[in-house]
Amino acid sequence: MKKAFNRILNFSIISSLYLVGLGIFLFIKPDLANKAIGISLGALILLGGVFSVNKYIQNGKKGRASKFELVSAGIAFLLAIFILSNPLRVTAFITVLLGIFIFFSGLFKLQKSLLLKKYKERFWLLSLIVSIMHILFGGILVFDSWESTFIITKIIGLFIILFGILNIIEVSVLKNKFNKNFEKKTNKNVIKNSKVIIESSED
Repeated sequence: MKKAFNRILNFSIISSLYLVGLGIFLFIKPDLANKAIGISLGALILLGGVFSVNKYIQNGKKGRASKFELVSAGIAFLLAIFILSNPLRVTAFITVLLGIFIFFSGLFKLQKSLLLKKYKERFWLLSLIVSIMHILFGGILVFDSWESTFIITKIIGLFIILFGILNIIEVSVLKNKFNKNFEKKTNKNVIKNSKVIIESSED
């Protein structure tokens, strides 16, 4: 039981170390990380196109389903070529979409904060500040998506590093406590068994 539990904990520590490594990579090389993301996405879409062609051939090149597979494959190939030739543009586009979402979320929160002010709620000012921050941040992501992409990647990298380090600390403490408790329990059982043997020998 001890060995099995320690194996699980060791695996968790190793996984966390990989996460820390990934976080460091994202923080130090955000441009390369975004390029890798774009290439990976392009490769997946290309693979989807290959599967569509394979289905088209298997269906005997007849029927509406086969034509749909052929059209899907063509679109997938064109999209994959565009992404693979411009991998950084993909992550910038994702950043713009994220910015639009945050911007409109901020507008919704602004409307809500004004409504709270109307009903004289105490925390309307906090809600107003949060909504303005959302609007500003969303606007920055939309209008400066290129630089924002790298900044977001670095922030994600920092969060991953922090998560990995905290997980290593937590698992290490848990492992230490488990091993100590297991040893105590084992020693108690040994002492108990020894007493039983001594008592039975005396009888």
